[in-house]
Amino acid sequence: MPFYMADEEGFFAEQDLEVEFRRLGRAQDIMTALARGDVDVATGMLTMTELGLIASGARIRLVATLGEAQPDACTFLGIVARREHLESGALSDPAQIRRMRFDYNSILPFGYFLDELLRPYGLTTADLDGVDLPPPVALELLRRGDVTLDAEPYVTMHLETGEAAIWRGLEELLPGYAWSVVMFGPSLLDEHPDVGERLAVALLKGIRQYRLGRTPRNVALVEQATGLSPAQVADSCWPTMSEDGHADAAVFLGYQQWSVAEGLLDRVLESDELVDHRFMGYASAALAQ
Repeated sequence: MPFYMADEEGFFAEQDLEVEFRRLGRAQDIMTALARGDVDVATGMLTMTELGLIASGARIRLVATLGEAQPDACTFLGIVARREHLESGALSDPAQIRRMRFDYNSILPFGYFLDELLRPYGLTTADLDGVDLPPPVALELLRRGDVTLDAEPYVTMHLETGEAAIWRGLEELLPGYAWSVVMFGPSLLDEHPDVGERLAVALLKGIRQYRLGRTPRNVALVEQATGLSPAQVADSCWPTMSEDGHADAAVFLGYQQWSVAEGLLDRVLESDELVDHRFMGYASAALAQ
């Protein structure tokens, strides 16, 4: 939404920038395009795909965060189960948990989230019957009595059935975790950093407009950008974003360590391999003048 707001409100134009939005489906495709310079900026979850590419020398850096699981925030991303499981205590019984099917995308850090959830029960994702289903199919999965890990607007859609409830939200499970990030590729990191700085200014203005909350203008823009109905926009959780978009490499240390332990990543990245603070630092200083 901050990128969309920056475009619609003319913040990119103020910085003499023209932007083109492209939707590339798979994380692998997005990161390959970013590393090759086919796209200049990418947003989404930080996954083992990005971490592995960076570890192998790709010029990709995380420059900002857009969505953060703050302790006092609503649940934008959560683990959703049948309400009766929560009310009956089934989700406190490791034996019953083992018999449930869990819907989650293993390419995303959802396996890490689930292992954090399951640790107190003496379980890991290796003990689960895991599947990866499209969100509409996951609605049916819940009706049959299982568990899904999903984000808005699907969390609200699950809850609206009356048959589902949030087992744990990411804001409770991993407070402070940044589930949405902005990454630059070599075209902005190395070839045209001045363009990256101007883009960061426009982005930060978009973030600050978004942080004004559910103003009539912001609500209209969210409806326009997402295609959600007014009721869905009103009922769903809006992500929490920091005022300066600052990215902290320490937030991702646990995920990297888990990825190494699972054999999904060769090593933990150094902070300066993962995050480049130049651009949002420039934007904060420029907007403070």
